[in-house]
Amino acid sequence: MTSNASPQPTVPSSAGAARSALRGRVVTPQEVVEDGVVVLDGATIAWVGDRRDAAAAGYGAEVEAAEPPVDGQVVLPGLVELHNH
Repeated sequence: MTSNASPQPTVPSSAGAARSALRGRVVTPQEVVEDGVVVLDGATIAWVGDRRDAAAAGYGAEVEAAEPPVDGQVVLPGLVELHNH
């Protein structure tokens, strides 16, 4: 997540945990998604992908509730410290 990310609106999940989404340029070890989304289900990454594919994956409400990305916002999802040089 970015250090300047504001709290995102949440959507209840079926398991009771709040779902939220972060939008921006998503960088993973496999690819860079320019108009990307990371959907969180509580503290778990539920989905990562292109914003246009979120509704088909079942995460349209989370993406619609998310704040638009700040210019240049980069999201680095993962369980390890990712960094860029």
